[in-house]
Amino acid sequence: MTNPISLKCDPSNREACSQKIEQTLKNGLWVELLPTSEKKIFVQNNQLPKGPGIIICSGGSTGGPSKCIHPYQNMNQSALATAEWLLKQGITPGKCQILNGLPINHVSGLMPW
Repeated sequence: MTNPISLKCDPSNREACSQKIEQTLKNGLWVELLPTSEKKIFVQNNQLPKGPGIIICSGGSTGGPSKCIHPYQNMNQSALATAEWLLKQGITPGKCQILNGLPINHVSGLMPW
């Protein structure tokens, strides 16, 4: 298994960051999203589930920063569940736009997945 690709997301270049994430996941790899001020902390391949995914730094509320591992399949299921909920509210998911002010390297920044 290939080591995760580390990516610092520049807020002024969101499109390029999104494209890099999408391409990395399509290639079946893991991508570690880093805030611009963070240094890479190596995550060993044997700690990662099979298939692509995203690694995000936690805020360190339990005594220090740690890594949050999000397999692509879990994020995709979450997006499908959100679409189902929107439909039950009478909203067509493909015709709505979800706005999220959090940075993409924050776990809640990926909510509009």
